[in-house]
Amino acid sequence: MDQKKACKIAALIILLLIVCFTLCDVDDWNSVGIYLGCDFSHRLIYPFFHANFLHAALNLWCFLSVIFLYDTSIWRLVLAYFIAGTIPSACLSCIPTVGLSGVVFALFGSISFEVQ
Repeated sequence: MDQKKACKIAALIILLLIVCFTLCDVDDWNSVGIYLGCDFSHRLIYPFFHANFLHAALNLWCFLSVIFLYDTSIWRLVLAYFIAGTIPSACLSCIPTVGLSGVVFALFGSISFEVQ
């Protein structure tokens, strides 16, 4: 299987996970959000949680657009996920952050030189 196909399959799996986790009710965002000093597990799961369904839908639309319209490899997706999991806590103080926005912005930055 080539990397582009693997990336598209991974994107569809991420879509399903986000829809499932968005339907979950979260009482304490500190239990799933990313913030300065949070557990490592929070960095892995925070993109799958969203504050509301509209936020999740807009993030997924942008995410899938980048994955399916541009030559996005699985390694670019992993790098975007890594960047999104490490940078926000360095820039934010104690505000928990959730959502796929960080990954989407990292992907936007990675394709910015390909867009004319």
